[in-house]
Amino acid sequence: MHRFRNIYSRNLYAYCANIGCGARRFNDYLCRKIIYFMEAKRNKHIFKWVSLLEGLSFLLLLLIAMPLKYFFDMPQMVSHVGMAHGILFIGYIAMALTLVKPMEWNLKQTALIMGCSLIPFGPFYVEKKYL
Repeated sequence: MHRFRNIYSRNLYAYCANIGCGARRFNDYLCRKIIYFMEAKRNKHIFKWVSLLEGLSFLLLLLIAMPLKYFFDMPQMVSHVGMAHGILFIGYIAMALTLVKPMEWNLKQTALIMGCSLIPFGPFYVEKKYL
């Protein structure tokens, strides 16, 4: 029995298994390809949102939280925004690694995509150019 990541894949597999007319092996192969494509599409959509949020949190940290800390002696915002940015940064890198194979990125593109998370406005560039 195949293991599935979520209920949508399971329902799709059950649907695909019922439409075949004796060609079970090809039907199983086709179902796995359809499920893989749907998961890659969903991961791409999630990566777009993580990229957007990571870019916004980085700009918020640089343009609002850091000036508040150093010019107005209010360090509370940095701890909250910094924690959110750190979690989103880890999510960005993890999602980028999961999309290397489905998006067929080579090593140079992967390094560029991950490197863009370190500069302001970088995630927005990645979203427009590579997604």
